[in-house]
Amino acid sequence: MAKTKATQGVLVDGQLTIETKDITNPTSPLPMTTFTMTAMEYKSDRFEPGFYITCYKDKGLSSERNLTISFQTGHQPSIVGYSETFTSGTNNLPYSFQTINYTGNIETMVITPEKRRYNVIDFKVLAKNIDNNETRELTGRGHISITDLTTP
Repeated sequence: MAKTKATQGVLVDGQLTIETKDITNPTSPLPMTTFTMTAMEYKSDRFEPGFYITCYKDKGLSSERNLTISFQTGHQPSIVGYSETFTSGTNNLPYSFQTINYTGNIETMVITPEKRRYNVIDFKVLAKNIDNNETRELTGRGHISITDLTTP
């Protein structure tokens, strides 16, 4: 009889509604609108206990935006990254932003040992483009549900 090894996985579901403002350039070519992120990706951190959730709007398209939330053990969940992509002519131009200020309230609910819900009550992030002084202000709210899965 062969021994089988269990496969572990994570199911992530949720939605974040975000309003973006361009603080330094109100005439930015990228429209600053309110948008909802529903595509989410889970990544564990092999150096620290915890994980990251990256939320996407228009993943893989020229108007992609993503927001990364850190859930490190022993720390309050916080937003640690934001980026945008837009098309200029025939090129997709990625813009990475560094979080310079974050305030927020993320409430953790343990539903079962395998299922957790994170209510993002509110947050405000100031993020500065790493290539220039362009600064974004992001505000929002929503929720993320995580279910640990194990299959034989």
